[in-house]
Amino acid sequence: MEKDIRYYKDLLKRYTNDECSPEEIAQLMDFLHGRESNRLLLAEIRSRYNEGEQTGNLKITEHQSRRIRELLLQTAAAEKPAHGLFRIRNFVWAAAAVLLVCTGLYWFYTQEPVQMEKQGRPEARLIKPGTEKATLTFPDGTVRNLDEDAKGVLYQKDGLVISRMADGAIRYALLPGTQDRTVPEALKTALSTPVGGECRVVLPDGSRLWLNALSEVRFPVMFSKQERRVQARGEVYFEVAKNARQPFKVFSGGQVIEVLGTHFVVHTNTDNTVIRTTLLEGSIRLSNGKTTKILKPGQESRTAQDEQDIAVEAKRNAEAAVAWKDGYFIFDNTDFKTVEDQLSKWYDVEFVYDHRPDKLLYGTIERKTELAKVLKMLEIVGNIHFKTEGRKIYVTE
Repeated sequence: MEKDIRYYKDLLKRYTNDECSPEEIAQLMDFLHGRESNRLLLAEIRSRYNEGEQTGNLKITEHQSRRIRELLLQTAAAEKPAHGLFRIRNFVWAAAAVLLVCTGLYWFYTQEPVQMEKQGRPEARLIKPGTEKATLTFPDGTVRNLDEDAKGVLYQKDGLVISRMADGAIRYALLPGTQDRTVPEALKTALSTPVGGECRVVLPDGSRLWLNALSEVRFPVMFSKQERRVQARGEVYFEVAKNARQPFKVFSGGQVIEVLGTHFVVHTNTDNTVIRTTLLEGSIRLSNGKTTKILKPGQESRTAQDEQDIAVEAKRNAEAAVAWKDGYFIFDNTDFKTVEDQLSKWYDVEFVYDHRPDKLLYGTIERKTELAKVLKMLEIVGNIHFKTEGRKIYVTE
């Protein structure tokens, strides 16, 4: 196995220097899609990369960077859809391998590492990723801010118990007998996340919700017997418990989503003018008061306030839209504006530029990664340059 790793390291080096035959390129592609091989290569590169981070030594040429970007495109394009969805596991390994290879290439090329320019890096290293935190608004109007340390029962009144479970999820439960009581529909509870926050929620009916940063959900203490209503803002992933006799409805901006039991994510922009809904499993009915559409797995809809119709398109990589709930950023032919929005919300930073880069970015980055490493990866993959001053990130090409 040791010999194989050395062989593929050499193959990667020769690929970036345009020295590989078509047969060797095919071998390299097969290797990058081999999960066990990727783990072995990633483990070594990650170890050496961390050493380089501590010393500040990192160097690859522009030509090598371009070749790596081409390889990343090929590895992403080589994936085949499974049951209408992009197979996220293999994509994560292939893309992560290429990204880490990018940042670790200097170990394969130089005996004397070249000092990397550190402009702005010390400040970027101080910016940490977001964490599990949220603000709870209880039915009686009281408010409590939660961080990762909050555990146990948070609220208990009128048959409703809100608690923080051992895994960090917030659970809403009704005490026995509460379901038979009449609870005013106006009696609602809310949960929201700030910039740099996320949380998981279990509703009284067993449905599970994931809230990304700058998101909010509101729902009654007890759902009516006719339907289950939830209001959502920001970016929320739903795994709805099935109950054909009690449809689940999500109200987001001017859009209503009706489901019986399914997995989907709703994303509204900051001013609620555009709503995107991506379906992973099941079926949902969308309505904006003017048009109604049915979504199938792997499709994404776009609803805008100033448009009559609801646009629907197939997503080649639908699971990338919900990668954040599993702890990843997945950029798959993603424009810079989308990348900027995701990083700004998670790291609480502002990107500053004269002209927004016209770039499409590819790659997988763990959300727990500190900002300095994320920016470094994007510089290599996208040929973009960043300078950090406080919480402002200045962007140049």
